[in-house]
Amino acid sequence: PEGLCDESLREYEEGREELIGYLRENTADCLSERRQGIPCGLRNQGSTCYLNSLLQTLYHVPEFRSFALSWHSEQSEGDADGTPESACIPSQLRMLFAAMHSSHHLAVSTEGLTRSFGWGSAAAFQQHDCSELLHILFEALRKASKDKFGAVQSLFQGASVSYIGSEERGVWRGRE
Repeated sequence: PEGLCDESLREYEEGREELIGYLRENTADCLSERRQGIPCGLRNQGSTCYLNSLLQTLYHVPEFRSFALSWHSEQSEGDADGTPESACIPSQLRMLFAAMHSSHHLAVSTEGLTRSFGWGSAAAFQQHDCSELLHILFEALRKASKDKFGAVQSLFQGASVSYIGSEERGVWRGRE
């Protein structure tokens, strides 16, 4: 019917303007300062939500955060093996956690850390496996800190037991 299209278009425009006004009014604060007690977030570089979730989880484990913030290399310019600081995963993690701790912004960038992984800007738009990333991160921390990371890493280890059985026969077997 005639007029229905015009009415829908008018409703769309009104809703659109209302949404734009709301976003302008409310995102200005999001992009500037965060309030006391609000945790600092991480900016998504593309498809890095899995990375951000992992980093937020690790940041909120007090022992891990303390280890990362207190890490320092033998050389002031990078890792003990001569790796420049910009390519040193532990150093970039320390700087990221320090920014998360002290920033007044609602979110900080993970670009320094992703560059230390050897990722270019295109890699930020690819999904990676979170478990593999955790392994890479832990291996870099273990190598850079010699034996100091073992106690922290042990917080993330455990055992699982699988059971299979038959209620009918009353047989159950477990395997670790």
